[in-house]
Amino acid sequence: MDFRQEDIHTEYKTAKNKLPSAMWETLSAFANTDGGTIYLGVREIKKKDAPSEFVINGVQNSNEMKTELLNQLKNKNKISYPVVSEGDIRVISENGVEIIEISVPRADFHNRPIFIKGDIKNTFIREGERDSKATKEDLKSIIRDSDETDNYQLLDNFSIEDDLNIIDIQNYRAYLVEKTQEDVYSQLDIEEFLKKIGLLRKDRKDGAFKSQVHNPV
Repeated sequence: MDFRQEDIHTEYKTAKNKLPSAMWETLSAFANTDGGTIYLGVREIKKKDAPSEFVINGVQNSNEMKTELLNQLKNKNKISYPVVSEGDIRVISENGVEIIEISVPRADFHNRPIFIKGDIKNTFIREGERDSKATKEDLKSIIRDSDETDNYQLLDNFSIEDDLNIIDIQNYRAYLVEKTQEDVYSQLDIEEFLKKIGLLRKDRKDGAFKSQVHNPV
């Protein structure tokens, strides 16, 4: 297996006997950015005048480590949402040595931001080959984000009064104000608030604002 340099979608961690604590920052960063793959059991050898080299040093008790990872993913004090499932974790054998491959998807809009240690301030994003703690502006952008590449459709014949639960919207607005410390949300009426967070979009066909709903595949 060829271990190339770390990049925006690839991270290597030494994990001989236990899950590395820094792994959770990377998991958060991948989930909030564009997804990626974490390899446990690969050591970085830094060189003075050349790129780092990555070599396998393996993990011990890979099945126990996989079970521990799945258990910790259910702990909201460890990570806010279990973006990784059992099917995303794979044990790979290389020359008799085992490593663990964790495929981290980009988290669904409704679950972002993905943060760790029970505190939204511990939200990370991926920048090149490193994990960076999200700034206040980053965090607001993540929360507002409703990427058009996600699988959504616009709902015709939509009415705020008939199709939405106003109390739920008000509760969600209060949640955003608390989490982002951005009071502008509370100053908007319901329609403008829904436009601000991307749940109402202008249909380019007729110019009308319509509700954006998830269209499962």
